[in-house]
Amino acid sequence: MTQLTPYERLHTSRQRGAAPDALAPLAADAYWRVRRSVADNGNTAPEVLARLADDADPDVRSAVAWNRSTPADSLARLAADPHRSVRCGVARNRHAPADVLALLASDTTDTVRFAVSKNTGTPAAALALLAHDPDAGIRAAVAAHPNTSAETLDDLACALPLRPAGGDDDADDGAAAGAQSSGLAATRVAQREAFARVERLTADSTAVLIRRLVAFNPNTSPGTLARLADDADDWVRWEVADNPHTPSAVVVRLAQDPDEKVRATAAQRAAT
Repeated sequence: MTQLTPYERLHTSRQRGAAPDALAPLAADAYWRVRRSVADNGNTAPEVLARLADDADPDVRSAVAWNRSTPADSLARLAADPHRSVRCGVARNRHAPADVLALLASDTTDTVRFAVSKNTGTPAAALALLAHDPDAGIRAAVAAHPNTSAETLDDLACALPLRPAGGDDDADDGAAAGAQSSGLAATRVAQREAFARVERLTADSTAVLIRRLVAFNPNTSPGTLARLADDADDWVRWEVADNPHTPSAVVVRLAQDPDEKVRATAAQRAAT
């Protein structure tokens, strides 16, 4: 490898089909970009990644933090790295141990905490902590997370002012009022995709979106769903109607909802 040019070594380190034995010597390369590519390569051996976790370059350590093959003890060490990009890499790693993600849930940097809130491996206890985060996007991600407990979802819903249905802002807009059942499936897909891409939110949009996400989450308790069935926002009520854990009595009531898409979804649920 020492006879190769820096470009050739970099090219080799980036090959997704590279053998672990070919990548190992490149982990000690003098060129940091080569070491970073080795750290990023999914074929790099765990013991090599463990060595690169101590690399002097933060970009190399960040790549190690992202790698799914990085040993758990190395990820635990990187979770305390002074560079937030490294800690964020650990927080995004779906193979990070639960206790490491729980530790990062208290990180001082919001981008790290946000990454924890989006990681599908984050435990319920860490999500309960993040439910009280000052960052709105983090709380919204917790509301949509598959591991969030019913108790935490109830806390999220109760922490928000419920706008009872029937107020001035409960009127349907033209598009929503004219929604046809044939277009409801596409709308549902769009909603789910939007929830999966939760990003930073404005203060004005936070409360209603979190209520929608709580109503959408299949972990939400029947009692909380019954409470949200009276929300002024039609999409909150629609999510309640579509949630498989909504009590049958609530579904029947929503079948008489003033909003057409809520009625259609509730009627479909009631008929099954």
